[in-house]
Amino acid sequence: MSKVILYLLEASASLIVLYSMYQLVLNKLTFFSFNRFFLIGILVFSLVIPLLSIDLWPTANPVVDQPVVQLRDMRLAYYQAFEDWDFVRGGTAELIGSSPSEASTSVNLKKICLSTILIIYLVGVIVLVSRTLWTFVWIRKLKNDHPYEVIGGVLVVKVRYPIPPFSFWKAVFVHEESLQDESFQQILAHEKTHINQHHSIDLIFVQLIAAFLWFNPVVWRLIKSLKATHEYIVDKQMINQGYSLVEYQTLLLRQLISNNSYGLVHNFNLSFIKKRITMMKLKESGMAGKAKVVAVFAAVLVFSLVVVQCNSKLEESEVLLESPSLMAPPPPPIELPQVANSGQYRFDLDLSNSMTFAIDDDVIRVNGQVSSLEDAQRAINEPGINERTIMVLYVNKNQKMGLVRDLQDVFRKNNRNKIIYKGIGGDGQALDMAIMLPPHPDSPEGADWPKIDDEFAKRTGTEILKVKVSDNLGIDNTKLVTDMVSKHLEAGDANYVVSYKSEDSDSYGDFFSNLFYINQGFNQIYEERAQKLYDKSFFEIDRKAQGGNEQYNAVREGIPRAISIAERD
Repeated sequence: MSKVILYLLEASASLIVLYSMYQLVLNKLTFFSFNRFFLIGILVFSLVIPLLSIDLWPTANPVVDQPVVQLRDMRLAYYQAFEDWDFVRGGTAELIGSSPSEASTSVNLKKICLSTILIIYLVGVIVLVSRTLWTFVWIRKLKNDHPYEVIGGVLVVKVRYPIPPFSFWKAVFVHEESLQDESFQQILAHEKTHINQHHSIDLIFVQLIAAFLWFNPVVWRLIKSLKATHEYIVDKQMINQGYSLVEYQTLLLRQLISNNSYGLVHNFNLSFIKKRITMMKLKESGMAGKAKVVAVFAAVLVFSLVVVQCNSKLEESEVLLESPSLMAPPPPPIELPQVANSGQYRFDLDLSNSMTFAIDDDVIRVNGQVSSLEDAQRAINEPGINERTIMVLYVNKNQKMGLVRDLQDVFRKNNRNKIIYKGIGGDGQALDMAIMLPPHPDSPEGADWPKIDDEFAKRTGTEILKVKVSDNLGIDNTKLVTDMVSKHLEAGDANYVVSYKSEDSDSYGDFFSNLFYINQGFNQIYEERAQKLYDKSFFEIDRKAQGGNEQYNAVREGIPRAISIAERD
């Protein structure tokens, strides 16, 4: 449902951009036939362009990729704001202090709002399609109820009551008394040109499309522009056929007796007579006009390539509306582990490509659905999920690690090793810890992966700091890590690793807090180097700012955050 709404909004945005090009440049040129097909073309194109996705530049190109990625990021933010309007990613409000009934009410409210929007939209579509069909029926009845004859190769319907002359399909409708008027031949020639140009087909087509984009005011302006362009085409041909400019303009003014304009027909006497007369006197657009047409073509081409490439980048990031990261509801209220002294510890994480796993009371939920380990394995192997997808874990602090480790083994066997552990900092805000799980020995990636044990240490000369959850050293882990890393920095090597081991009986709260303080040991080393190199905090380095990534890498250089979640015995 929301996917349909997003598609319509994107199609509308594309139409606004393309029609703006017409209004700014082409509207004042005399290339009327070109303008006719441009207006129809951009209406169709605006519906198609959101569906196209082609990687036009597979090889990285900073000049091309940077604006495309920025546009992609804007759309990601838009998608997430739309899809997760009642769930702020990374927040804790939905996890603490909320009841299941409140969460359910929020979800139901979202569904009601989306359903209401869709119902209003469908009512608008039905009304407008019905109006178009009613106009068609009215014209057909008008033809059946009145006499007609072929004059000058055109079917002329002689209406008994006064009516502005108009044409539809292959027929011209006029008041029967108009046939005696001296200007009838000019009127007939005018409407015959509409018929020969097949303008009725244009109007039927755009009216039907407009019914599906009725909420966008630009589509109605486009229809007016198309009707005006049709009239400019006919006016130009009438003058080229030898009709007197003065007599023809006089005829237009004489016919200005009504402003009725039915959607599917061309009234001879539209209200923009003055503008039509002005366009007749306008000098033909020359080379400068052709240059403007080329410029518009180039702008449309660039716009199209950017949108198509942006769609491709979105797919690369698995950010489709079917993606679990966008469709996943928040987990039910869970009592997350809390760390008292979190300090500035924060990660700037992009969770646009992620899956949510919640574990509470020995129950696993995958993207909000109660699941078994087998269900979880199937979920992480669905289309669009790959090794870049982040597994986000919300786990009750009292949950035993046995089930957590079982789930992590599922991740490891399927090469889904990027993990975010969710907790709460000392300030009550969300606390995220990112870690890469080692490949499982039974997986293709883990076949040659070394086991971090005494034999490995002896063979490679690596110092292993062994930490057990059950030791529950808390903040003392920070000093142990700091001392070990500092020693190796002085020696000029990075031959160290922290082997962090949990047992099935350990609580997730202890696992989380000890892992947090292990990470803090590395962060202290990074903090000291950042202050020394740049006189700023490590957490103040903005990797997205100019030079920020270089500063970040310089601080981290030679100091890997070497933490291994140790194997089960």
